[in-house]
Amino acid sequence: MKPLIIVFFCLLVTSAANGQMPDDLPVTALPVQKDGGLLVEDFSDEEPGSLPSRWMNQKGEAVPALYREDDRNRYHYQVMEENGNRFLRFDGVRGAHLNFPVRKVENFNINDYPVLTWQWRAHILPEGANEDNNSTNDVTASIYVVFSVNWLGIPRVIRYTWSSTLPAGTELSKNFNNQKIIVVESGEENLGEWITFERNVKEDYRRLHGGNPPARPLAVLILSDGVSTGTPAKADYDNIRFLPASE
Repeated sequence: MKPLIIVFFCLLVTSAANGQMPDDLPVTALPVQKDGGLLVEDFSDEEPGSLPSRWMNQKGEAVPALYREDDRNRYHYQVMEENGNRFLRFDGVRGAHLNFPVRKVENFNINDYPVLTWQWRAHILPEGANEDNNSTNDVTASIYVVFSVNWLGIPRVIRYTWSSTLPAGTELSKNFNNQKIIVVESGEENLGEWITFERNVKEDYRRLHGGNPPARPLAVLILSDGVSTGTPAKADYDNIRFLPASE
């Protein structure tokens, strides 16, 4: 798995491939749901077999759904449908980040919506993967919140993972302490089952990074990957939302 370093500097300064400029983002507001939450993505409007149209590449400079077929196929993600529900599946070895650019979403402020919730379902875990070891740094499913980028281009991140080997509750620091990893699920016990998670991202940021996070983070990313171990990963993602703080 490639380290998430220096790439987000490109969010601010890079021209885009395939005609998609960083300031021409595919989303400007998130739908408000009945419970008061903001829907980032449930894939319900996407065509099965496609890449999601509102997600950008890792650098936030282009939309992979608009790539040529050969380039789209390198992503190994596609929208699936099961019993009338649409979701995103990764099925492959070499993963790539997908980036939802919340930095320009007009109705999102982390102080008002500090809780990130999502569902995912793991099918195949990369064999022997361990997020604390660069030579085996693979993961069946992960979701990131990217808050800011320092002057070296290193992003400040919290990353939630389903680990092959590390126990749930493990917390790690990487990339000069700028990436904080929290293992929220581990191992094979719950393979094939949808699991819903909620994390108060603002509280996690205060505890792990110190201070208050920026009111509007840069992006939410997803990544599944098995390239370091050379073994496949297969996982599904759905219902990514931000919620108000509970009373």
